[in-house]
Amino acid sequence: MNTQLLLVVCALMTVRSLQFDPFSSWFVDQHKETEGPIPVTITGVIPQYVTGDLYRLGPSITSTLKKNYTNFLDGFGRVTRWSIDGEQQQATFQSRMIRSLQFNSSDDGTSIVRHITQQVTAPKTRAGPLSIENMDNTDVALYPLNPNAIVTVTDFASANVIDRETLETIGTLQYDDSECPECDGATFSGSHNGFWSNPDTGEEEIVNWIGKKHVGGFEIMIYRLSRSTLKRKVVGTLSLRWQPFSIHAIAVTNNYATLVLGRVELDFLKTGVTLCLTCSAEDRLKEKDGKVFVFELGNDKAPETAPKLEMDVPKEEAYFVFHFINAYLENDGDELTLEFCAYDSMDGVLGDFILGDVQNMLNPEVRDTMPYNCDALRRTTVNLKKGKITSTEDIPVMDSTGKSYRMELVSINPAFWGKRACIGYGFTMHAGEKARFEDLAIVKVNLCEEAKEGKGNIQMYHEEAMYTGEPIFVPDPAGSEEDSGCLLVVGKEGETGNTKLLILDAKSMQVVATVQAPFPTAYEFHGSFLTDNK
Repeated sequence: MNTQLLLVVCALMTVRSLQFDPFSSWFVDQHKETEGPIPVTITGVIPQYVTGDLYRLGPSITSTLKKNYTNFLDGFGRVTRWSIDGEQQQATFQSRMIRSLQFNSSDDGTSIVRHITQQVTAPKTRAGPLSIENMDNTDVALYPLNPNAIVTVTDFASANVIDRETLETIGTLQYDDSECPECDGATFSGSHNGFWSNPDTGEEEIVNWIGKKHVGGFEIMIYRLSRSTLKRKVVGTLSLRWQPFSIHAIAVTNNYATLVLGRVELDFLKTGVTLCLTCSAEDRLKEKDGKVFVFELGNDKAPETAPKLEMDVPKEEAYFVFHFINAYLENDGDELTLEFCAYDSMDGVLGDFILGDVQNMLNPEVRDTMPYNCDALRRTTVNLKKGKITSTEDIPVMDSTGKSYRMELVSINPAFWGKRACIGYGFTMHAGEKARFEDLAIVKVNLCEEAKEGKGNIQMYHEEAMYTGEPIFVPDPAGSEEDSGCLLVVGKEGETGNTKLLILDAKSMQVVATVQAPFPTAYEFHGSFLTDNK
C-alpha cells in the first residue's frame, strides 16, 4: 500500500515537472511594494557614464478577490525605479503600484470597477453606468514633467503625476485648458508623445493628440503642452467619419507632427455595451485606404487649421502602426521620412489571438504558433512640397543564416532622433535553436545595410530562459559612434524567477553588468532613463 502511494506521488511529481512553465512566471501577480530605495547587488561593472534613473511601467495585478482581468494589458499598473550610479558602482530599487482612480475605485485592487477593458473580465462585468475617469490605468509610457515628477500615460486622455523620488501617485494631471476649450470632453489619446522646441520660449514642449466622439464620427486635436504652465494649445484638427481602434503614437520632428492611420475601426457604441475594446473593433486594413496626416506645430491659427498634408495609403498596401522608430527631414527639409513597425494585418492583435490574452500567453502550444510582433520594419518617405508619398520600403531583419525575425519596441540612440540613424534596438521571439515564443532576444539591427544570406544585418543577445523586454539606449558621452553606449534591459530568469536589470554593451551586445531586484516583477511595457538634469 505504501509502495503504491509512493508510485502515485512520484507520478504526480513527474507530471507536474513536465507541466512546469518558467515563462508563465513573467505574468504572475506582484503585490509587493517598497517603502523607499533598497540597495541592490551588482554583478560585473556598470559603465561610469550610466548615472540616473530608469523608470519602468507595466501591469502588476490581474487577479482580485472578486473578479479577474483576462488580458494582461488591463492589469493594475506599477511604476518601478532603478537608480544607478556608475561612478560609485551603486544601485537602488523602488517599486510601487500606481494609485490611479481606477485602482482606488477598485477597492485598492481587491475588485475591478466597471470600465472598458481590452477583453471581458471573468466573471463578465455587466453593462451599466461608468466613469470615463476610471480609464486612467496609466501603465504604458511616461515623460518627465519637471525635476520632481513624471507623467504616466495610456491611450485614454487621463494622465497621472508620479513623484520621482517616492513613486507616490500625486494624482490626475490637471491641465490649464483656458486656451483650449475644445479639449473639454476628450476621452482618447496616444501613449507615445513627441517633443518640440518652442522657438519663442526655448521650452521643450510635449506634443500629442486627444480625441472625442461626435455625431457621425471622431474629432482629433493635435496639441502642444507647456510643461511649465500646463497650458495646452491646439495646433491642428482632424475630423473622421470613423473612430480609430488606437493611435498609439505620434511622430514629431522639427516643425512637423505626423499621424499614420490604418483602417482599424472601433464601434464606440458597441464598446459601451460590451465594455470590451477588442470585442468592438474591426480590422478593415485591406478594405479601406489608410491615411498619413502631417501637421505644422508652429501654427497659431487653430482650431480651424487642417493638416498641412493628407495622403492616402492604398488599401492593398495599408498598415497599422503602434510604434515609430524615427522621423527625420532630408533634402533641405523637402522630404519627411518615417520609420516604424508596420502591421499588415491585425492577426495577433485582434481576432483569434488577441494581444495580451492571458490564457494564450500561459499555453505553450498556443503561444508557440500564434502571430506575434509587426510584419515589417518599414520606411516611408513623403515629399512635403509635392504632398505625396514617394517611396515605401521594408527594412530586412536577417541573421547570417538567412533567417528573418519579427521585431517590436524598436528604438534608436536618442541623440539621433530627427536625423537618419542606422542602428535600431528591439526585441524578438523565436530566437535560438529551439525557436519557441519564449526564446526572447534583444536584436541590434542595421537600418541602412542590405541584409544578405551569409552576412545578415543583425546582432543578437539571447540567453536560454532569460525573458527580456524593451531595450533602452544610454549614450556614452565620450563615444563618437552611433552605437557608443549601452542598453538597459529588464529581464526575468525563468529558472529562478528573479528579475534583473541587464546592462549590455551596445557594440558587442554582451552583458557587462547585472543588477538584481529584491523581488520579482511582471512583464513591463515601456520606460525612460532620466538623468538629474532632465
